[in-house]
Amino acid sequence: MIARSSSQKKLFSEEGFNKLRDCGGFELLRCQSNCRLLEIISSKYTPESLRSIIGGQSKIYIRPIQANLSMSASPVAQIANTSEIKEKCRFCEKDILITDLRDHLKDCDDNVQTVQSTEPFAETQSTSSFSLPTEFDSVDNSDEDLPDLHLARNNNETTTEMTGQTEDLLKRTINSCIDFCTEHKVTDPVDILRHIQEKIVCGRDLDLSDDATTNDGETNFILVDRDTLLQSAFEEIPALTDLRLTLQVQFYEEGAVDLGGPRKEFFAILMRDIKQKYFDPVKEWSKDYEVIGKIFALSILQNGPLPRIMTTDLIEELFETEEPRQFVKDLRKGLDSLGFYQLVRSLPSLIHLFTPIQPTPITFKKITTLLKPEFAAEGSNRMKAEKKVYSKFLKYLREAA
Repeated sequence: MIARSSSQKKLFSEEGFNKLRDCGGFELLRCQSNCRLLEIISSKYTPESLRSIIGGQSKIYIRPIQANLSMSASPVAQIANTSEIKEKCRFCEKDILITDLRDHLKDCDDNVQTVQSTEPFAETQSTSSFSLPTEFDSVDNSDEDLPDLHLARNNNETTTEMTGQTEDLLKRTINSCIDFCTEHKVTDPVDILRHIQEKIVCGRDLDLSDDATTNDGETNFILVDRDTLLQSAFEEIPALTDLRLTLQVQFYEEGAVDLGGPRKEFFAILMRDIKQKYFDPVKEWSKDYEVIGKIFALSILQNGPLPRIMTTDLIEELFETEEPRQFVKDLRKGLDSLGFYQLVRSLPSLIHLFTPIQPTPITFKKITTLLKPEFAAEGSNRMKAEKKVYSKFLKYLREAA
């Protein structure tokens, strides 16, 4: 018999889906949006893998392979409460219920013999000859289901340490990119951006051809509301600890797999909304410009639209002024979360990524090239009438141009 992993044991336990224990294996399926056809999920059956493919709001269907599931009701699992957890007495080596342990210590014969030569056992912990473990001590507990309070308490410290390591690695990568472009005299902003993208972005590939490879590589998964996209983005982006990872976007109640399209749409809508709300006109008192800077940097690195929504004066203040206004400092800080302020300062040609492009005027030639007429059959009266109308249209275009 093949040994089951701990996750399988938990899945098949009385507290999990115990009927799956004797079905001879099972498979997970999903249903695409607006479709009743079920398809098998081709990935590892782990929470991380499933979430990367179907997102956080989707239904998963379980189908047995070798035997049908029983339709009879299963007994309700009785979850162990605190009173059923035991701890070994350090004096008599007996397993005592947690709820009875303190009273037991008062009457434990071995404990009384230990402290009899010194002083009577005191009721308070401070005057006793032994000490119970506090929340800061490592407790030897035989019950594996108990949470590790020590690890939970140090979670913030671990996250801070990992963030610091990521920032150090990013700084070294940025310096390496600057040295490479300077040494090889790379001045084209497109070539520089391609090199930076190759060195900084990590995890899953940015653009995929099909969803068969969506599980290859780590991503930053965010769930956003299309109706309030700006607010959703301002809540999700600051929560990301490693901005180098490929961003995977899913809109509320939409089952589309992000192969690159939803992410580009996400950035395109954001750029439009940010321009209207924060740069037309500028809101100097707002505290959101640091997040906006992060969005700009992410959009540049992850094949989104370039942030060409600032005026030339604001761009000059952003990258050249020593003492800019406070909102510009915040914007600069957000851009430098992925090293773009340092990159633009060291590689000045990158400023073209932010410089707005003047709209090209529409000429007579462009319109006639784009709007090609389709006339009726050759020699027909209808064709003669259409050509008369078209000639008048061309005359109007020349006068308007």
